[in-house]
Amino acid sequence: MSGFIASNGRAAPSTWNLASSIWNRSRP
Repeated sequence: MSGFIASNGRAAPSTWNLASSIWNRSRP
């Protein structure tokens, strides 16, 4: 994941935000 974020600095914020939302919804 780190490599993906490092390689895609521009897309990282949006992607991380989306992943974070899904992660939060998945967890209780």
